[in-house]
Amino acid sequence: MGADTLLGIARSTRRILTRVGGVNLDTGATGGYAETTFTLNDPYNGGTSAVGYAKYMAFYSKCYVVGASIVVKGILEAAVGFGNINGLTTTTNATSLGTAASAIANGMCDWRVVYTNPDRIQLVQAVDVKKFLNKPIVLDDP
Repeated sequence: MGADTLLGIARSTRRILTRVGGVNLDTGATGGYAETTFTLNDPYNGGTSAVGYAKYMAFYSKCYVVGASIVVKGILEAAVGFGNINGLTTTTNATSLGTAASAIANGMCDWRVVYTNPDRIQLVQAVDVKKFLNKPIVLDDP
């Protein structure tokens, strides 16, 4: 058994890995637009990876994302005299969405208008890959 596998290590495993990032989006102008992007397959693109990813890849040669979720917590730092639209959009676009209206219309979106009260937001999105691809068993396809 030990000739082709590592003893004591399961042949496959499912884990929830966490990645944390901080972003300050400030346009400084009424009607301004700013965005940041988090890519699901960042480790393959040379980007930052989730906590523990490198350790699992030391044992396993392949990794598949079967689901992803994101929680965004934000705060309006100052009373700027106008409301802000804050949103979270899941999309397959590789380019900027350009405007808040386009971001809301272009994908699965959760958004809020924030002013001085309340000055905090929490946005949540989740993607189940098998539902997104309309494929009941994702890992059966080479």
